[in-house]
Amino acid sequence: MRGADRGTAAAGRRAALFSTALAAALPILITVAARPAMYNGIRHFVFVLPPFAALGGVAAAWLAERLRQYGSTAIAAGGLALIAGIASPRHRDGCMSIPTNTRISTASPAAWREPGPISWLD
Repeated sequence: MRGADRGTAAAGRRAALFSTALAAALPILITVAARPAMYNGIRHFVFVLPPFAALGGVAAAWLAERLRQYGSTAIAAGGLALIAGIASPRHRDGCMSIPTNTRISTASPAAWREPGPISWLD
């Protein structure tokens, strides 16, 4: 690939990454600025999950590329850290936890202390 072609490819890659980041962040930033009335607030942002997943994939590829410089042991350690983070017991309730959703979607610390059901299924 020639130098000019590499520059064009890098610019295209940066533009795609910027548009994906904008697709993930802009709706949230507009909502924070506009402060609309939202009931069950977190469900209004489900559509931004695919851009965040794409950004997570880009970050994982970048991290794997950096770890490759240190050998297969570093890649294995990174994989184990990822698995440990996913399997952590603090993620057991996941997004269905009402206390988790209350903390995310409510700015009032008083609402955080209210006892309530453990999940939407209770």
